[in-house]
Amino acid sequence: MFEKGDSTNRVGKDANRKAEESFVNNATIHEAKDTCRPGRSHNTAYEMYMDFTYGGHKVQKTQWALQQWKGGLVIKEEFF
Repeated sequence: MFEKGDSTNRVGKDANRKAEESFVNNATIHEAKDTCRPGRSHNTAYEMYMDFTYGGHKVQKTQWALQQWKGGLVIKEEFF
């Protein structure tokens, strides 16, 4: 998983799961939705709107994710 061009912070399924669980355990999600999915192939992208509170701070943001799929699994994901 890449975040802002950095791929060193989450290598492997266990590291990604730990990071996502940490986010979910520290955030109160108000809204999250897939707002645009331009194509469905081995490489996909989607735009997502999120409204959540993290560490006591309310955050509203839109981000893009690029995904590479293989064998029905996401093998690479990068957020912008």
